[in-house]
Amino acid sequence: MKHQRTLKHAVYAQGIGVHSGKPVKVTLRPAPSNTGIIFQRVDLPEPVSIPALSRYVTDTAMCTTIGKDGASISTIEVCIGWVASG
Repeated sequence: MKHQRTLKHAVYAQGIGVHSGKPVKVTLRPAPSNTGIIFQRVDLPEPVSIPALSRYVTDTAMCTTIGKDGASISTIEVCIGWVASG
């Protein structure tokens, strides 16, 4: 069985995107067991959920980008690394 963990409470951050130079806001929220890591674009007219799975990787030049239904999220390895480091 794989060791799983989640956040105790939501974590918020905002700043400037490393590659885009645009303002970004990030919220990391706890999830139920066996959910995995799911990124959500809630700034779009229709929110899009993108699981952090290899089949959703669309680019790896300078950062990892995942995408689905026309939406994408870049530099996800930073968030995943931060959560994994505990």
